[in-house]
Amino acid sequence: MKGPWALWTGFVSFLSAECVLEWRANSGSVVLFRALWSAFMLMVVAIILNSILDNGITCNPEPSLIWKGFQTHPTWYAIVFAAVYTALYTRFANQWQYLAKLYNDLKVAEINSAKETVPSQAVNDILVKWQAAFVADACVMPLLSQDSFASAVGGYLYRPAVRTLFIALNGQSSFDDIRRKLADAGVTLTL
Repeated sequence: MKGPWALWTGFVSFLSAECVLEWRANSGSVVLFRALWSAFMLMVVAIILNSILDNGITCNPEPSLIWKGFQTHPTWYAIVFAAVYTALYTRFANQWQYLAKLYNDLKVAEINSAKETVPSQAVNDILVKWQAAFVADACVMPLLSQDSFASAVGGYLYRPAVRTLFIALNGQSSFDDIRRKLADAGVTLTL
């Protein structure tokens, strides 16, 4: 169901600068940019709505309305920026922490499996699924091309079993997109 929902999703993506995550991995600098942009855009919307409430809808909006709104309410921007920055940074930190813990737990499981003289096929299958899930989570969060995770994702996708499972679950286009993002991050995925 596209239509209004797609329009709303596009508007929210523009308002929150979420589209930046298509080109850059989530990081502190991306969070700061998104917070500045989102606070500005929210202020513009708030100023326009405040003007409509005060003056009613007019056919001749003044171009200086936005500038006057920022001059009249400078603390609004600071408050909105602080709230948006806190929310975005908290989300980023939680995602990073989750993915780092997932990676560490996966490494512990891999080490324990390697200690066995003859690792069972069931354990190997579980590890392959877990590694493919790690790659998928890195993509969704978008931390894929973050320096901390790019080499781990590239290492897992280098393994044929993980790559095959990931492509089967997510499609060849998702894999090609990951390959491009890893290359942009300086990780070459040779097959």
